[in-house]
Amino acid sequence: MRKLALAVIGIVVAGLNVTTASADGVFTWSGCYLGVHLGYGIGDSNFSGEFVDSTVPSTFGAPTSVVLNPSNQMDFGIGGIFGGAQAGCDYQLTRNWVIGVAAEASGTNINGNTPQPGTVTLIGSPTPAPTTVNSSGTLSSSNDFVATATARLGYSIGQSPFYWGGRGLFYVKGGAAWADYKNSFNGTVATTSCRTFSLLANTCTASGTSYGQFDFGSTDQRVGWTVGIGTEWMIVGTWSVDFEYDFLDFGTRNVNLTDPIMGTDQFTVRQNINEIKLGINYRVP
Repeated sequence: MRKLALAVIGIVVAGLNVTTASADGVFTWSGCYLGVHLGYGIGDSNFSGEFVDSTVPSTFGAPTSVVLNPSNQMDFGIGGIFGGAQAGCDYQLTRNWVIGVAAEASGTNINGNTPQPGTVTLIGSPTPAPTTVNSSGTLSSSNDFVATATARLGYSIGQSPFYWGGRGLFYVKGGAAWADYKNSFNGTVATTSCRTFSLLANTCTASGTSYGQFDFGSTDQRVGWTVGIGTEWMIVGTWSVDFEYDFLDFGTRNVNLTDPIMGTDQFTVRQNINEIKLGINYRVP
């Protein structure tokens, strides 16, 4: 995915090579640029499903599997910084209207988690012969790479000296988005089960506790869409700065999380990101 994003950036840069000034010296947005950006992203991760421990050591006919997460629906926020590079090309249609294409690639540390403690008592036969399972786990989601390929439509404020910098652009954008997610659910489980049962007293006379760990995980590469709004200003020479908000949606899909011992559990996962970023661009003369 990273190679694809870098290839798209290369194609965009090579696409056009025109200057930011027309033949009569009047500024124009037509041209290509390279730049870097830094920002902060927040998002939402929603998991629907059950983590099942099918290896619970129980006795006297108690069930040998148990759900480790108490809620089937787990929704939590993620957040973190990101930074990367962008490349694009613009073409000024008229004095005010500008169209363009761009590609971006970012490394991120956007992540979040939610605790999932749980307790359940399983009754065996004869009754009572309890098996009590206590689990303590953390469901986590992290994003370490995001890329986009977008088109934009902008409105230039032209050459008016009353605006800061004299040359500004307001724009909307939209296109495709890609992301790498890592999801995990890890923690410990303690199972206390009846080892000796007295039929005469109808009670458990001896119990024992065993301990274990679980580590479910998945790597998920997702494709989605993005829309955004922003503004860009020429500040000096062929350098510009831009400030932008983007929404990236990666939809809902089935994801398998696997533990080496407990096996694979399937979840329905919905994920999205809101980004605010500041960039600086150099327009190729």
